[in-house]
Amino acid sequence: MLFHPHGKSYIFAPLLIILLSACTSNPALIPTPNLYVSTPYSEAQVPKNLHTTNMELLYVTDRAISEKEGVMYNASRSPSIAYGVAKVNFGDKSLQ
Repeated sequence: MLFHPHGKSYIFAPLLIILLSACTSNPALIPTPNLYVSTPYSEAQVPKNLHTTNMELLYVTDRAISEKEGVMYNASRSPSIAYGVAKVNFGDKSLQ
């Protein structure tokens, strides 16, 4: 029997499942947007004021307001919902 508890074959089935799951196909990538299929992307077409690593993210949270200076929210829950804009920078600020 394949799953006999006194033999060594009970190790074979889980090992076989793990090995076969590694043989799956490669994941497909998202197709190229139609805008760039016939026309290559040109960085020169992007205005200079948009060449930045800064980004504004909208957020909604139900976290309680923190009493610490410089910290907006803490880990406890609030009965109300707050929203705002978080300004983040990816990478070195000198890349602007």
